[in-house]
Amino acid sequence: MTGYRIPLPVGRVLTAVAASLLGAVAVAWPLAAQLPSASASALGVADNFTARARGYNAVAWNPAGLGLQDNPGFSLALLPVRGIAGLDPITLSDLKDYENQVVPNDVKEEWLQRITQEGRQKGSVGADVTGLALNIGRLGFQASTTVRGNVDMAPDGAEAMLFGNAGRTGQPKDLGFGGSELEVAATSTLAVSLGIPLSTQGEGASAQTFAMGVTLKQVIGHFVARGEDQGSAITDDPLRIDVKFPVVHTDTDNGMNNGSGIGVDVGAVWRRGSWTLAGVVKNVVNTFEWDEAKLVYRPGRAFFDRDTSSSNFDERPFAEAPQSLKDAVSDLKYKPALAVAVALRPRSALTVSADFRQQLGDGITLEPKTHAGVGVELRPIPILPLRAGVSAVTGGVEFAGGVGLELGVLNLAAAAASRSTDLGTDAIGMFALSFGGR
Repeated sequence: MTGYRIPLPVGRVLTAVAASLLGAVAVAWPLAAQLPSASASALGVADNFTARARGYNAVAWNPAGLGLQDNPGFSLALLPVRGIAGLDPITLSDLKDYENQVVPNDVKEEWLQRITQEGRQKGSVGADVTGLALNIGRLGFQASTTVRGNVDMAPDGAEAMLFGNAGRTGQPKDLGFGGSELEVAATSTLAVSLGIPLSTQGEGASAQTFAMGVTLKQVIGHFVARGEDQGSAITDDPLRIDVKFPVVHTDTDNGMNNGSGIGVDVGAVWRRGSWTLAGVVKNVVNTFEWDEAKLVYRPGRAFFDRDTSSSNFDERPFAEAPQSLKDAVSDLKYKPALAVAVALRPRSALTVSADFRQQLGDGITLEPKTHAGVGVELRPIPILPLRAGVSAVTGGVEFAGGVGLELGVLNLAAAAASRSTDLGTDAIGMFALSFGGR
């Protein structure tokens, strides 16, 4: 069978499967978590913002900020959007370089070597859309939708996609796809926060305030999908394609309410003069879970050889799914997360802030499990804040920068970041229009 290639109909199936997986890596909307930040200012300082959050920002970051003396009486953000996209080790930039072109064999070879050295091709994509965030005095409100997703592709899957069954050498070979995974989820959160000043002492520069805050969240699950390869392979002798990629997902006929739960965040903050210290525990309580009655299972089986073919992608009851998929969906919950932070404003034109955050356990996650960083905001003129920050995160580092324009009660802010984690390298961007809050 030396030099034998897959027959045309089977080759088309393989191409379609590979294209679908690549599409999932490159453009699928993916996996959600805590209440997302509505602040482009926060992204500009690499999300080191827990001690600085006031007004509408405090709902997502630390509700205790609503109880401080410098909290605005009113602030409002309209439709801030944060987008995230990344591929690694083959990046979006790599793909862009050969858009609408045939990728040369030497480039494909170099890509495959990078994937093999890394152990997998990873992808992540997401979006956070806040329909409305506001505060009126010590009360805050936020309504947001978050989607996140991750894809892992085994090196043999990348080789099949790049070179087909003939492989990188032109000789057919056996290829296995074990370890490939796909996870997608989307949720919405409605949150109400209250900040409570517990003590205020002194006046002017020496005044100090201690406040606590609480956020009550209603979480609604819209969509979830989890798929994992369980031994898919292409064999050379005999020529055979055997796909085993079962998937559990939300039944789209059931509408948008496919999971629910209540969550509670608790925060505290102390401010004296130019110093602010803060701490928050997110999801002290969180009862969110997916409704198993609204989940379905697809076996994801397909078999092709030179003489026969069969496939089974029909919907089946969730109860028939492999236990590993059941457990994975069950684990997609909101886990507690701790944060401690400090901010210093030595003069009106300069603010420095630092955060340390840690999520406890695995589950739905919007940000890396561990975060430790510092951010700086400098105002060369009062209406023009310039922002930059760096953070060490799980598996890598995040660099960020941003700029704002503050014209009375009208505030414009934009920010961008590059973040490398154990899931790959992401490009993040955000723009926000707000009134009365920064």
